[in-house]
Amino acid sequence: MLDVTCKLTLNTSDRQRREDRRGLPGCIANRNRTLLQHIGLAHHAARQQCSRGPDDLDDLIQEASIGAMAAVERFDPHRGHRPSSYIVSRARGQILHFRRDRSRTMRVPWRISDLISKVERVQAARISAGQPPLREDCLARQLGVSRDRLQQCQRVVHAASLVSLDQKQGKSGERARDRIDSIATPGPEEDPQLDWLRGILCKLKRRDQRLLEAYFVGGESLTSLSKRFKTDVQQLKNSIHDAVCLLRQWAKRDSAFG
Repeated sequence: MLDVTCKLTLNTSDRQRREDRRGLPGCIANRNRTLLQHIGLAHHAARQQCSRGPDDLDDLIQEASIGAMAAVERFDPHRGHRPSSYIVSRARGQILHFRRDRSRTMRVPWRISDLISKVERVQAARISAGQPPLREDCLARQLGVSRDRLQQCQRVVHAASLVSLDQKQGKSGERARDRIDSIATPGPEEDPQLDWLRGILCKLKRRDQRLLEAYFVGGESLTSLSKRFKTDVQQLKNSIHDAVCLLRQWAKRDSAFG
């Protein structure tokens, strides 16, 4: 470890002397000088991450150096943070981005992945607040992109998540195709009770249909539904109870359940 530190210090000194002779503009020269002063942090982050994956150390050092350069360019000393903490964080983040993009057969650019992550966060926040998910046009407008761009990103991420049926999975090395073939495909079975229920639900009020579907099928809580339907929990309980009782009466009338 001491030998590596000494070699790195000597190489940094040589690089600084070469940078001083290049005659670069002041802002670039200052950036390079600051980066060389902290380049050891990039090597430190790369060595830490080297044992956590199959990547070569040289590749990790290169990615960590890119992250360190971005940190030097964007560091704001007026925020009261130490530059070393910010540089290590950006260097480690760049390595994680590098591994994320290499972990897929089809590499997805990080801008596309970040856009899809924003989409998932926005939709999840609305669902947790009891609101319906946004349509594609409204979602694209909120994120500041075109609808075509959003659709393209969704198709790319979906295509990257697909795997071959012949790909071996897990420690057993079993293929997905083998698991599918081992499952007996059941033939279509008639369910008169289900058919009756689907038909009779249309006779309920539209609000009761949505309420039963969200509570029994969607698994939404009464608290979430109260915010969504803008009513209190007790009224929702009464509405669900009345709708279920009405379905039971219709079932007895039609003898759908014996």
